[in-house]
Amino acid sequence: MKKEKYSLFLYITAALLVIGFAIRLGADYFYNYELGSSPFYLYIIERFAEFILPAIACIAAGHILKKKLCKGKCATPAIVYTSNAGHTKEYAVLLGSKSGLPVYDLKEARSALPKGSGIIYLGWVMAGTVRGCKKARKYFDIKALCGVGMTSGEKQYTDIRKANGIPAGLPLFTLQGGFEAEKLRGILKLMMQAARKGLEDKKDRTAEDEEMLELMAHGENRVSEDGLKDILSWYGEHKDSF
Repeated sequence: MKKEKYSLFLYITAALLVIGFAIRLGADYFYNYELGSSPFYLYIIERFAEFILPAIACIAAGHILKKKLCKGKCATPAIVYTSNAGHTKEYAVLLGSKSGLPVYDLKEARSALPKGSGIIYLGWVMAGTVRGCKKARKYFDIKALCGVGMTSGEKQYTDIRKANGIPAGLPLFTLQGGFEAEKLRGILKLMMQAARKGLEDKKDRTAEDEEMLELMAHGENRVSEDGLKDILSWYGEHKDSF
C-alpha cells in the first residue's frame, strides 16, 4: 500500500467502526435490553469503548499521518496579494504571467493553498504598513515581500521594513502603483486629502515629496512591467527554494 493511502485507510476504518457501533448498539437494544438484562446506558458505555474510541484514534492517526506526508510535498508556490485600488492586483497578475506562478488574493489563497506554501506576497501600503502581511505570515511561508505604494524610493523601502518588522533575510521590493482619487472611498479618501494638504503646506519638501504631490494633484496609474524586473530577477535565481 502506498504511504499516501494509509491515512485514507484509517479514515475508512473509523467510518466502519462508527457503523459497527450503531449496528451493535441496535442489536443490544433488541436482543438484550428488551429481555430485561443490564441498564441500557451500560451497553452504550461498553460499545462506545469498543467502537467509538478506536474510531477517534484512527481519525487522529490519519490526520497526523496526512500532515506528515503532506509536509513539504503538498506546499504550492504561488503569488498572493491584497489590493485596494487595483494597482497591487495588476502587479500580481503581471508577475504571475511572467513567472508562471498561480495568483490568488489573500482570502482565496487561504482556502486554495495548503498551509505553509511558499509565496511571493504583494500588499498595498498605507502609512508604511503592507496590508494583509501579518495575516499572510500566519498561513504561508513568505519568500519575498512586495509593497505597492505611491512611491518606491529608498525611504519607502526603509519605512516598510521598519513598520512591518521584516527580518533582514527576507527580500523586500517596493513597487510604485499610482494614485487615482476616484477609486478611494470613505476614511482613505479623507486621509489622502489630509496628506495632500500636509505636503502642500510643507516648506522643505524633498524630491520624493514633490513626486507624491504631483501624483496626488493629477492622478496616474504607474503600474508597469518594468517595475517588476528586480523581483523577476530574484525569482529566477531562487525559484528552486519554494
